[in-house]
Amino acid sequence: MDGRTETRVRCSAFVDAIIHEEGPQGSSINNDDSNNNVESSSSSSTNNRDRGTNINNSDDSNHNDRSISERNHSSSNNNINSNNESNSNSNNSNTGSYSNNSGSNTSNNNNSSSSESSNPGTSTPTEIHTPFIIKHVNVTDTFKQYQEYISSHYPTFTIEKDLQEIMATANILFLAPDDHKMLQELKILDTQENEELFNDDEFIKVTRIINEVAEKTKTIRTAKLELLTLAASMEGGNKASVVEGVANLLTKLPRVEILNMDKLGEVELQTTYYDALLSELIADQDKNVALRWPNKSTDEEQTDIRPDAIVSTVMQHDFGHPVGFGEVKPGNSSTTKHSVSLDVLRLGIASKRAIDKWELNSCFGFMINGFDLTFFITKKQHENCYTILGIAQFTYASSLSNLHSFVSMMNLNKLTKVGRCFWNECHATHVTRDDETGAMANDDAGVVPVSELYALISRTCNRTLGASSRY
Repeated sequence: MDGRTETRVRCSAFVDAIIHEEGPQGSSINNDDSNNNVESSSSSSTNNRDRGTNINNSDDSNHNDRSISERNHSSSNNNINSNNESNSNSNNSNTGSYSNNSGSNTSNNNNSSSSESSNPGTSTPTEIHTPFIIKHVNVTDTFKQYQEYISSHYPTFTIEKDLQEIMATANILFLAPDDHKMLQELKILDTQENEELFNDDEFIKVTRIINEVAEKTKTIRTAKLELLTLAASMEGGNKASVVEGVANLLTKLPRVEILNMDKLGEVELQTTYYDALLSELIADQDKNVALRWPNKSTDEEQTDIRPDAIVSTVMQHDFGHPVGFGEVKPGNSSTTKHSVSLDVLRLGIASKRAIDKWELNSCFGFMINGFDLTFFITKKQHENCYTILGIAQFTYASSLSNLHSFVSMMNLNKLTKVGRCFWNECHATHVTRDDETGAMANDDAGVVPVSELYALISRTCNRTLGASSRY
């Protein structure tokens, strides 16, 4: 077994040990099915290779069979249990739980102090040095072991297959949606309150208006007016923002779908399709938060770049600190696994840097690939351990004719939760006016320093491999 495959197996065992449901003291990991179905499971192990991007890769080589994975998995369990025993005396008060704000407000200096409370916007930071614990597993120590193994066995990376490993070198644990059984403690979107979700009457009104526009029995202007009137009557601010975004789509989307995706570029996707909804969902001029689409170089090999989108505060006549970032790919023949993986990497690095620089509670992110939209939340869990979670994914409306399929009850409520998650989680703790002024003077709020990580990425990778992508 070569070193890269062995590391992949260790990666699978490590992530499964953290994410899977566990028994007392973290000593039991769910492997019932794998013990009885070794042969049938060996083919499914190939899914672990693209954990970071979940991209279909028809040309990937076959993995070693599952029995090797089980032996490494068992070894990883022993390491985890050993870590638990060595840390049990110091971590009894923290075992089995963690605060949503733990580690969210610290800098990269190990001796620095940070702010942490149930209301980070108004309280004073406290010093945190306790490890990141999930289900009695010391994730901090286990993640460090994983990083050390990567650094000793990986001279270079192929970003199409090694996105999770690359992020780990930057202290980021990337958890892709549906790849793991997520623990309830990490289900950020599910913790949002349900008081302001759509009821049946509101949903019926929205869908009726959309259907009348599609059937041309109501003009777009009249339909938009009715949706805005409905939004104004709603008590929940995030729910009203979703309806306002849908109303904007009526005047932006083409009536029929554009089939040739090669005719759609990034700028057109931004301005025609996505800005209409996102500018209502994660921006608010009354709160001095703006979604902007700054110009950036198209050179993918540039080491210090700006993301396609930046969600930032507004301070008087200038932009303040960022609270979120977005990346866009047209999703056509020019989009490859390599380019999509680079964008996800940039989101992670940009979010991590913003958390450290501005002491954010969390940082928001979104990835657009054609008409696939994914939202992320990056959170600092410990001094050298960040998690980036995919919290929601949508197949976006490409025209008025299929807008009704996008505006389902599930999607409307999920968008409402995404908006509430952004406004609740993504904010600076105690940024002063002087801090904002200093950032504007440096004008580097959106710059992503990824030159060191780029140096680790192999230049011989097949960029056309697996053009389709979840993100």
